[in-house]
Amino acid sequence: MFCKNCGNELADGTSFCPSCGTAQNDAAVTLNKGTPISAQVDERKQVLAVMDDSFSVMTSIKQKENEIEEKEEQIEKTKEKARKRYVVLWSFIGFMITCILEGIIGTALASVFFFGGIAFGVWRMISKKKEAAALEAEKQTLENTLLSLKNDPVLLWLPYDYRDSTSFTYLYTYLTNLRANSLKEAINLYETEKHQERLELISAVTAQAASDAASSANAAAGAAAASAFFSLFR
Repeated sequence: MFCKNCGNELADGTSFCPSCGTAQNDAAVTLNKGTPISAQVDERKQVLAVMDDSFSVMTSIKQKENEIEEKEEQIEKTKEKARKRYVVLWSFIGFMITCILEGIIGTALASVFFFGGIAFGVWRMISKKKEAAALEAEKQTLENTLLSLKNDPVLLWLPYDYRDSTSFTYLYTYLTNLRANSLKEAINLYETEKHQERLELISAVTAQAASDAASSANAAAGAAAASAFFSLFR
């Protein structure tokens, strides 16, 4: 069978096209001008029923998303501790201990702390790099599991780009709050609001940059005025 909206080839019995989200059931029609209200309600109910059946898989997807986010934070912290500057830090600590103890236990013995600091710093850097690599491997495993969940047959009705917990939640909310009467309309509304959020963010960043530039210009002008004023007394 083929999608009645976009023409994409579908498996027999498919309820919704995974490419455009259009319902394939004869009783469910895509919202258009002039579509009977009863048909709109029927389609919304059908989409919600399919979404309800997908909650268990989507819950697992949300869990994996959280685990991946936590793993990314661990990786970043571990990589930060593996920076070369930590070798310099421990070398400096060893040097300071050497300076403090050389008059007490002798320079030769005290210098052991200096080289010990260097060795500890290098060991720490190498161990943290290994730890980060292990965390990366664990993250990859989680991402593979997430990919498998997103390809679960129970989600074939939903276009792949929207098989994440955030998109799913928004689409479900639009349908339950009667802001959309079909999956396609819910997706269009979601994309519209995301686009609006991006525009607002760009506007806010631009306004902040302009404000910072104006503040810098005022500060420079004030400094120049003060310099010119005091130069009169030289």
